[in-house]
Amino acid sequence: MDIKIRKATIKDWPAIERLSREYRNFNLKIINKIDRSFRVVEAAFDKKAFMKLLRKKNKYYIVVFNDGKMVGFALARVYDWKANNRLKIRFGELSEIFLIKKYRGRGIADMIFKEFYGWFKIKEIDFLRIRAMTANKHAINVYKRWGFKPWVLSMCKKF
Repeated sequence: MDIKIRKATIKDWPAIERLSREYRNFNLKIINKIDRSFRVVEAAFDKKAFMKLLRKKNKYYIVVFNDGKMVGFALARVYDWKANNRLKIRFGELSEIFLIKKYRGRGIADMIFKEFYGWFKIKEIDFLRIRAMTANKHAINVYKRWGFKPWVLSMCKKF
């Protein structure tokens, strides 16, 4: 394996678009394990939205390659939150991590986390958060290994 991780560019769009479809299908399989009624039509991730995302200073989109082929992507962001209109807390969030199935369990997610960790240090965050669907046990175990702990339980019901 010759894994390379770098910041995404507009030239990556065709491969990201292809992987995004696989990512959506992966998420739908997980949603089906929780409750089929949670299947929702997601807004399409189009080239225009991707270009806008790349220009944001508070977002960091990376791509993962093996031997020149894109095998994954990940997105991190930073945002400020005010508690009681007084205390300002700077959050970092790993909002998406996706690897093609055959590349999971090979330590690549650890490499992605290491890449983001440096970026979060530069951004001087106070807390780092990550979310996972409850049925995605593999991801939850990886996040626990990285030192994350359950904090808030978000529950959902079709309305």
